[in-house]
Amino acid sequence: MRKLITVLLSLCIFASLALCVSADVIWMPYEDTFFDTYRDEIIWEDRTYVSPVVLSFVVSPEDNSKTDYDPIPADEPFNVNFTYVDEGGVLWGLVYIEMGNGAWVDLRGCSRPYDRKDFTKAHEDEFAPLTKQPNVNFYDNEVFLYDYPGAEEALDTLHVDIFDAALPEFEHTYTDEAGNVWAELYYYRQQDGWVLLEGDISTAVKPEEATEYVVGEISEKVTYAPYVPSDDLVETDNPEELTDISEADTATQEVSVDAATTAADLQETKPETNNKILPALLVGAVVAVTAAVLFVFFRKKKN
Repeated sequence: MRKLITVLLSLCIFASLALCVSADVIWMPYEDTFFDTYRDEIIWEDRTYVSPVVLSFVVSPEDNSKTDYDPIPADEPFNVNFTYVDEGGVLWGLVYIEMGNGAWVDLRGCSRPYDRKDFTKAHEDEFAPLTKQPNVNFYDNEVFLYDYPGAEEALDTLHVDIFDAALPEFEHTYTDEAGNVWAELYYYRQQDGWVLLEGDISTAVKPEEATEYVVGEISEKVTYAPYVPSDDLVETDNPEELTDISEADTATQEVSVDAATTAADLQETKPETNNKILPALLVGAVVAVTAAVLFVFFRKKKN
């Protein structure tokens, strides 16, 4: 019995390892020919967008056929995993749908809330390096995570496992105009954000540049023609009659690729990011080993 308990505990540890691996996986689409072809030009985005109108999914920026997936409702936030800019300057977003599959949307006219990446780009030169980790009581106090210093609402509370030997580690600090000291948590168990170390949250100062960004204007003023889905051509002399954002909007587009991470970079640095193959193999191994151990145990018991 003691041997059986020891084996089962070992299997539990092995299973927890499998779960940890799956938590670090960055999704990449299955069987997306366009994604595979233009991997070097596709940027890892992982940001929230909002469309003012219903937004339809298409197969790819090169194949404007609508998919069977339900469209994105107007004014409902959605996450864009990857972005791509075509030759006409149109910004496209790849959105995870289900079962490892994704679909593309035309992001013209969509808005993107000010977020942590925007804050870093604007204030990175004000960050102060940490010589040692700050003394934070993760267990007795609620530690709130914010998307950026001065954000109106917290993203979540920082959940720290009391049995976890590795505590959250902060990257650097930032002091706002009111003297509040913030620290950035890069990643801890699928959580990241900013924590207020010293000061009063009621005096937190929202960044001056923290305004909503609307996909449209660019410094280079690259213009392009309205997009019309190939499977649902629209004939009209009045562009205002078009209600789907993917069917009209002769705007311009700004794209920043400074320090951008492409899909090819992710594939090179994380060879197993595509998929749930590694976690599935680990879980499958757990099941197989468990079955073998139980079989041997009960066989010996009978003898």
